[in-house]
Amino acid sequence: MERISVCRSEGCRFEPHRAFHYPYDREIGSFIVQSILDTRERLTRDIEALSTDSLLRKILRAMQAACRKFLDENQSPSAGYGGPYQAQLLCTLGELRALFGIHIARIAFAYDLEVDARLGDILPPKPEQESNKSHNTNSGDSDA
Repeated sequence: MERISVCRSEGCRFEPHRAFHYPYDREIGSFIVQSILDTRERLTRDIEALSTDSLLRKILRAMQAACRKFLDENQSPSAGYGGPYQAQLLCTLGELRALFGIHIARIAFAYDLEVDARLGDILPPKPEQESNKSHNTNSGDSDA
């Protein structure tokens, strides 16, 4: 059986890691990378505690893979993260935040959990309510 405690704290688990909520214009490359390394390490521990066929394990493995991709694309330059390296870093950080937002939303939906408000910016938008009105799919270009 899955450890619901792992899942229940999932949203809070990412909150302390600056890479997922800190403003882009205040990010520092080495701190971002360390945050992602810490997150990947935590994910590895959580994955090991879950059954192999668990939905939560599959989602956490996808998050772990996203961390690995981020780290592969942002190898630490010897001169530090300035200029073009900073642009690359922030671009891939945006991609990582988007992926994590989707995965955190999946976890929250699957386990009926609330997500820490500080992570709200990385979550996908809520779906719009469908109206009961019938939509006219005809573009008006018919000969009728």
